[in-house]
This record gives sequence, C-alpha cells and structure tokens, in this order.
Amino acid sequence: MRKKERLERFLGNRFNILFHDAEILFYLKDDIINFIENIHGVTNLLLQGVVSDVKESMHIAGCKALGLCSKLFTAPFWRLIESKGNILDMNDHYRCMMTFLEEASQNPIDFIYGIRCPFPNLVQKDNIYEILISPNEELDMTVQSLLMVIFTAWQNYLKISVRDHLPEGKFCETSEIVKEVCASVAKHNKFPERVFGLTDSLIRLRPNATEMCNEAFIMFTNNKTNA
Repeated sequence: MRKKERLERFLGNRFNILFHDAEILFYLKDDIINFIENIHGVTNLLLQGVVSDVKESMHIAGCKALGLCSKLFTAPFWRLIESKGNILDMNDHYRCMMTFLEEASQNPIDFIYGIRCPFPNLVQKDNIYEILISPNEELDMTVQSLLMVIFTAWQNYLKISVRDHLPEGKFCETSEIVKEVCASVAKHNKFPERVFGLTDSLIRLRPNATEMCNEAFIMFTNNKTNA
C-alpha cells in the first residue's frame, strides 16, 4: 500500500515542524530502510549514514517521543490556537496544559499509550497515531525518559511565557471591560511572522530595492488592493 505521508521542509514552517517530521520518520522508518537497501541501493556514504541512523534505536526512540508530542500535544494545541476566539479564551487551556505537564513529567506512561493527553478531542487518530501508541518493549523505556525531560522543560517554559494567563496572573481573572478590549486580540502571531517572512524573502530576492518599495509591496499584498 502506497503511503501518502511525507516529510516537510523546515524552511517556511512553524515550531511544530520538528515534531511533525519526527512522527513521519517514525512511521516511515521501515519503508526508508527497505527502499534504500533493496530498491535504490546504498550507493554513497550519505545513504549509508541515513540507513545507519534509521536503524539506531536511540534515534528512533527520539522520533517516537517527538512524534507522540506532535500527535497528542503540539498539533492539537496548534489546532486550538487557530480556532475562533481571542487570547483570553486560552486561559483555561493553558491551565489544562500545566496540570497535564506536572503529572506527565513524573510518569508519561499513559501519554505514551494514548490514554491521556491535554486535548483528546483534537487528536487525529489515523495510521500514524496507531503506530505511535503501539507498545514497543525495545523503545518505550527510553521514550519515557525522553518525555520526562521534554515535559519538564515545557512546564518550566510555560511558567514564564504564559504566566499572565495562569492562576494569579494579571489576565487570569479579568473584568468585562478587559474582555471587551481583548475581544479582537488573536491567539497567535501568524500575521506579523508572515510579514517578517515576506520581508526577508523580498530582501533576498531583490537586495537593491528600497524599504519603501518593499513596504508598498507588502501592504499591497496584505490589503488585497488588487482584489
């Protein structure tokens, strides 16, 4: 059966690309080995290195750990961010994430087998999901150790990055006036990042163009002046 899943380029993608590519690599690992060794052939040192890396259990355990993070945490979280609503709607979700991370950083077994995750209703249960949560005696002890480190790091990061939305934070409990003011504040920063990305692309494409010229092009594009 031909598999449609594929690796994505890092360039032009957001934070979840590392986790996404890890889950795809874990899913395709046997196909990669079979293709290189039995169809294409190990014809150079690069392919030899690829086969060696894909056969290394520590590397594959890392891909499973990051893949589980993608399938059960970061991808559902990103779907949540892109859903309708404003920044204050994330308060309860941030608290949910913190509670989950506090528990899972001590014992992530239920997470490894898909029993518990922070956003179960947003998880896509496809073929990759089934492969990721399948028990693997060779890898799962290592995966558990890796996830404990990852979840501890995430927990410490969130305590700082979203502290205003956590209990005792200044936006945790807000008045109706603040809620009204924040009604149009998006959950994400995709638009400014898109502008920065387009600016960088224009500078590389036409380095002699003036700032005013690039600014006009960006405003023309985003304002849909030609529509």
